[in-house]
Amino acid sequence: MVSINILGLTGLINSVFSLWVAFTWLGDFRENTDFWYSWFGPMFVNGLLWIPLTLVWPASTFGSLTMVRMIKLMAQLTLTGPFIAYLANIGAMYYTFYMEPVASESTFATTDEAN
Repeated sequence: MVSINILGLTGLINSVFSLWVAFTWLGDFRENTDFWYSWFGPMFVNGLLWIPLTLVWPASTFGSLTMVRMIKLMAQLTLTGPFIAYLANIGAMYYTFYMEPVASESTFATTDEAN
């Protein structure tokens, strides 16, 4: 039960992060630059992997074995983030922030601002 509460808290933090990224960096959905996509990736991955788990975990104390199995499946799906999606997003952000900030139409004027 403690692990479910930890997953719920982690999911809540990642869900808030996804919403923060959406409102801070993705204001204009018509602006399809590389910089925009480098922020869309983390928002999409964290939202897709963690928001469902955040919404379901309070029901785990009242649910049956089916609810526990569903939460277990969602927790296992969150492991795709660290092994696949997070590395791809870090690579895209590194490219748009540091390697090609002008070509990607980054809103950061210098590399220091990107840090």
